[in-house]
Amino acid sequence: DWRQFPEEQDVLLEHANRFGPLMGPLLEEYGMGYAEICADHEASLKVIQQHFGDQAPQFLRATTATQWQHAATYFDRHGPAAPSILDYYGSLYESIEQTPNLEEFRSLRDQAREKLGIRHIERFARLQVILDEAESDEPSLDYTLLEKVVQNLDPQHNADKPLVLAVYSETDHNGALNCEFEFEALMELSEHYKVLIIEAETKAELDQGIQRIGSLHGLDVYGNAQKPIDLILFSGHGSPSGLTLGDPRPDEMVDDEAYRLTTDDQDLMRSWRPYIRATGMVAFSACRIAAGGLDADNLARSWHECFPDMSLDAAGQSCTFDGLLLSPDNEVQGLHFESIAERRVLRIRDGQRVRHCSDIYGNDQFVAD
Repeated sequence: DWRQFPEEQDVLLEHANRFGPLMGPLLEEYGMGYAEICADHEASLKVIQQHFGDQAPQFLRATTATQWQHAATYFDRHGPAAPSILDYYGSLYESIEQTPNLEEFRSLRDQAREKLGIRHIERFARLQVILDEAESDEPSLDYTLLEKVVQNLDPQHNADKPLVLAVYSETDHNGALNCEFEFEALMELSEHYKVLIIEAETKAELDQGIQRIGSLHGLDVYGNAQKPIDLILFSGHGSPSGLTLGDPRPDEMVDDEAYRLTTDDQDLMRSWRPYIRATGMVAFSACRIAAGGLDADNLARSWHECFPDMSLDAAGQSCTFDGLLLSPDNEVQGLHFESIAERRVLRIRDGQRVRHCSDIYGNDQFVAD
């Protein structure tokens, strides 16, 4: 009710004329600080209002200002193709509004944002259709994964399971990080591992996230993790020189390398040794991280030099991740990439390069390359 802000009525009415029904979620989320948000994101808000129409308030309630900018960029870039994203996003955010546990979901969303840096909540929640005899098959929101991840922030929760850290780049120009293979892999991992997820836009955020998760269960007298990260998965867009985490703002006077993990960051990687198990595994769901193999200058080689006893999986060319390679007892053995020859995947086990194949029974095995 705008009348509770008598001193701000003129400004509120002015903004109400410009942003209409968007004022509700803006005031709910930001209070009178909404005016600064409007000033910083006016262009994005106008694009969202234009394309989402009646669903725009639901979109704002479920997302962050960073996502508004991405959505606006998408609509500006794709124009007439934009309705294809509305079918998913519109249903997703409408279902968020209608979920019986809306406050619970918002609490989980806020904790994930504050403690794990997760801005893109849509990567870790899914629509599902539940058939009920008494009701129609309306879509509902499945945020089980998000719930599990937030619960795992408690050091005592799932303390007996190996620790997995999934690192997601904040930027994603083509939606590859919001795919079913990524989501299903995380759901599968959460059944057998203690899974935590962070999003990082910069190297500084990545560093803080790895240190936080690595020290979640405490450090010993030497500063080493009591429960180190057993498996670290990087999901993002790559090149031989590095992994892109975020996009610099046009008005920022910063080095682009602050938004990438690169081959020049070996000192930073070595600083993570106390938090990551030396004989654990790292896997990159990203293109061209291992281009040229161990004989070339690439991020996979740089990581291997810093963690020579870790198992490693990384693609040497453009690729699409399409699932985990699991042992019969559900231990992660590696990543599987679609439409890429095995010889273009760099796999290291026990310090040696190997290749993945199947035995006569269809079981995964790794043999010397």
